[in-house]
Amino acid sequence: MGCTFNAVLNKDNRKNKTGRYTIFIRITVDRQTKYFSIGERIDQRYWTGRVNHWVKANHPGAFELNKMIRDKIELLYQFYFRQRAFGNGVSMQSLSTFFHKKIDPNVFNEYVAQYIKTVRGKSLNTLKKYR
Repeated sequence: MGCTFNAVLNKDNRKNKTGRYTIFIRITVDRQTKYFSIGERIDQRYWTGRVNHWVKANHPGAFELNKMIRDKIELLYQFYFRQRAFGNGVSMQSLSTFFHKKIDPNVFNEYVAQYIKTVRGKSLNTLKKYR
């Protein structure tokens, strides 16, 4: 089972009037590919596509954008390796769910709050105790 994560700009290679394009993380699992937006847009001329230097240094927010991309990819790799270490399978669905979580995985209280929102089949008293 192979899994790769790459940063991509303008995944559809379309032109627009503003010249600014969305940055995506391309996730490939077993030759199945999906693109997930990180919510940032930049001009085509600032994009290099090189690992760890995706955005050129002459862009005003280059350091922050490169760090944001690097952090997202590192979190995805950590999730992937953790799943593999525990013998769990890695699917596009599990990676998608992990990518779209809005919490910091290192903060226990945020994890519990997210777990309470997604838990099914527990009684109301159990959920009260969790809170």
